[in-house]
Amino acid sequence: MNASLLQPFLPEEVTHALFQMNPSKSPGPDGMTALFFQKFWNIVGTDVTTAVLDFLNSGRMLGSMNFTHIALIPKVKSPECMAQFRPISLCNVVYKIISKILVNRMKSILPQVISDSQSAFVPGRMITDNVMTAFEVVHYLKNLRVGKNAQMAAKLDMSKAYDRVEWDFLKEIFLKLGFHVRWVHLVMECVTSVSYAVKVNGEPKGHIKPSRGLRQGDPLSPYLFLICAEGLSALLRKAERDNLIQGVAICRGSPRISHLFFADDSVIFCRATNADCVALHNALSLYERASGQKVNGNKTALFFSPNTPHDTRTSITTLFGTSPTTHFEKYLGLPPVMGRSKKRAFNEIKDRVWRRLQGWKEKLLSQAGREVLIKAVIQAIPTYAMSCFKFPAGLCSDICSMANRFWWGQRQGERKIHWLSKHKLIKPKSEGGMGFRDIQLFNQALLARQGWRLLHNPHSLIHKLFKAKYFPHCNFLEATVHGNASFIWRSICDSKQVLIDGMRWRVGSGEKIKIWKDPWLPCLSTYKVISPMNGFDEHATVDSLIIRESMCWNVPLLENIFLPRDVELIRQIPLSIRRPPDIRIWNGTKKGVLTVKSAYHFLRTQQTNVEASSSSLNQCGSNVWSSIWSAKVQPKVRMFLWRACRNILPTQTNLFDRGVSQTYSCKWCLEEAETSDHVLWQCEFAQRVWQASPISFPSSYDTRLSFGDLLSSCIHDLNHPSLELFFITAWELWCARNELFWNETNVTVDDICQKAACRLVEFLDVTA
Repeated sequence: MNASLLQPFLPEEVTHALFQMNPSKSPGPDGMTALFFQKFWNIVGTDVTTAVLDFLNSGRMLGSMNFTHIALIPKVKSPECMAQFRPISLCNVVYKIISKILVNRMKSILPQVISDSQSAFVPGRMITDNVMTAFEVVHYLKNLRVGKNAQMAAKLDMSKAYDRVEWDFLKEIFLKLGFHVRWVHLVMECVTSVSYAVKVNGEPKGHIKPSRGLRQGDPLSPYLFLICAEGLSALLRKAERDNLIQGVAICRGSPRISHLFFADDSVIFCRATNADCVALHNALSLYERASGQKVNGNKTALFFSPNTPHDTRTSITTLFGTSPTTHFEKYLGLPPVMGRSKKRAFNEIKDRVWRRLQGWKEKLLSQAGREVLIKAVIQAIPTYAMSCFKFPAGLCSDICSMANRFWWGQRQGERKIHWLSKHKLIKPKSEGGMGFRDIQLFNQALLARQGWRLLHNPHSLIHKLFKAKYFPHCNFLEATVHGNASFIWRSICDSKQVLIDGMRWRVGSGEKIKIWKDPWLPCLSTYKVISPMNGFDEHATVDSLIIRESMCWNVPLLENIFLPRDVELIRQIPLSIRRPPDIRIWNGTKKGVLTVKSAYHFLRTQQTNVEASSSSLNQCGSNVWSSIWSAKVQPKVRMFLWRACRNILPTQTNLFDRGVSQTYSCKWCLEEAETSDHVLWQCEFAQRVWQASPISFPSSYDTRLSFGDLLSSCIHDLNHPSLELFFITAWELWCARNELFWNETNVTVDDICQKAACRLVEFLDVTA
């Protein structure tokens, strides 16, 4: 462990750490963001690298390098006392590079020293591991109605957790875990050499030299808090070994779970007896005295199994100075107890979406701006909860409808035309949609990742828990859902078909793979053998086709059993003399590892194959849509082009068809019906604009072309910047039409051409 930590520090590590940093995070006392260093690394890189390596090799930190500003961020809407502010540290970039380098080295060895009960910031572990484990244990407690073995859960919150950490305690825990003295010295130098000034109304005030605490904003701090919490974990494990506390085992063969930690959020499980709770209280008191931590009594919640006697509940709640609860309000932001109405349980997520939408002034946003907010904020809000739970279809539909109303500019009490259905909007941009997420499919993809982890992480705590309860004698794919299964297990099992459809076997020894039933051939269709069995054993495995001694295919046997197509595919599969185990791989990625993105794409492809493609979707090819969305023009122009090609501009014809307008004639020529094709190309006025434009159109362009066909031809025939000028001129033509329609102002042909040229030059200058 220490050998990897104490290797000489290299300049490449400095560069890597810098470019890992967010370029636009708030600057520290040096007044510069990481972007400055990244942009001018060729100039400042040598000096910065020398300064960083000097500390890492000598272990002496300059005080000015570790000087830090503290910004006080309100926790509530109208803060009235200091406790309602969160102190965020703004560190110098050079210090953060040092901190990042130490983190990069330490991360790889954390799984060796941090127990399974902690899932924060440890590579290979996820916050959802704790959520699912806690949910499963609480589900067990909720159903424990009879018997004398009463159990309980205590949800704890550490008050000002980072600010209270005692430095001596941190150092001793590091040494106890086996870290080398030199490494501990480097880390403690980063922690103890800090000094602060507090920003008040933007001005740094005072000079504070702390004697304890970790900085929120230092890349190193979350990992140091993990080390501190390992001290409490060790105390609880010792109490278990001494039989002072007994964790909860949800079934026979299940691991006993006594505690789950995620940063400063803790859940402790034990017997609902006075003896266990006194031992727990003593362990917490010892931890508080040693580490400086303080349990926040106001946020402590106790949950008892229904078979706990009333007198026992009373004495335990008195000991902890709190009151019992029938359910935890939240654990890590999610409800650990689920009632019958799942939609009601997740109503808070719907309310959060609604509040965000109400807070945005859509009158001040273009449709392109609303697109960004929907994708970056609205669709991100339910993602965390969807990683653990299957959302009801009605809730998904409600969230999607709220986003759609916002997208089309509909405010409370108003009705706006939804020019395109939500089912078409969720199609990828390359297929003529807007690329909004199908929330139900994305929910499935997120849950499929949990199923994938159950298949491939057999040593994780959540795998051991689920396997003991739900599939003790088989694997996850063969597991069933019995009557008393938890909602989390039902949710994960609902995504099982995604894995079955999207995985195949990678041949190692061939002992686990059924020749005729399993997908294992390297082809892009079913991945299965298409040859008839012809009397061959239907349960035969692939290893029967391999010459064991040389680990090569038995070609004569293959040619005797399979069709030529299958023989050719089988012979393409490489074999290793080391006989590695057969493993399941995901078809959607090159590395064979499932990602949420690839699972969602797989589900979207499945859905597209089932649905009949609409003619309007295919009127423009994918190259046209790609060219529109990658065009070097303003986002609102790209949005306009998309609407024009989808024929959803508010032209007179479209409004007439929807009963909004009483006429459908063009305002310019007063003869033809005003369609997108007419107003942007076929109209006599539009033709004069295009003739006055500096764009050289081929003579083959007929005035009867539809705008979609015209745009497709221009993409093929025009080069940069003529193509961008075509896009912007079409936009200016539409703006001129709107001026005439709404303000009765005639914009001249020359004005349109001049505005288009100026707009293009401005945009190219800004984005150059």
